[in-house]
Amino acid sequence: MRRFLVPLVAALALAAPAAAATNLPDVTKINGKVPPGTPTFAFKSEVLSRGRIGHGNETVVIRTTRLAGTRAPIHTHDHGGTTCVLQGQMTLYMQGHEPMTARAGQCYFMPRGHLMTGVNSGKRTAVMLDIFTVPIGAPTWTPREPGFRDQ
Repeated sequence: MRRFLVPLVAALALAAPAAAATNLPDVTKINGKVPPGTPTFAFKSEVLSRGRIGHGNETVVIRTTRLAGTRAPIHTHDHGGTTCVLQGQMTLYMQGHEPMTARAGQCYFMPRGHLMTGVNSGKRTAVMLDIFTVPIGAPTWTPREPGFRDQ
């Protein structure tokens, strides 16, 4: 019985809805440190594709441009996603993990529920494709850093 219960509990935990954004506390640190870079929304963010894939979900592809020395506000993803760097380099700072740098042609996965920020750690503008599968109409991310929640 236990061998069936453990996977079932794990599956239910993964399927559980995330807490409402209004109930989440503001966050200023990841792994006990303020991440490098100036927090700001992307210089440019353009939805390239939005397609329904069934079961009430859609895939959203966004081209994001981030200036050197800037970073995304600390945030979470309720459903995870993947970022592929097309130009420049980005470093992902994520709670519980070492920073990971991806350069043009490389991708990184952003699991659901983890506090994180993407930092343009290069000397030039970074361009990325962000790919998410979410319930139709759901946000792709939830800002958690003070000053970014309601924008």
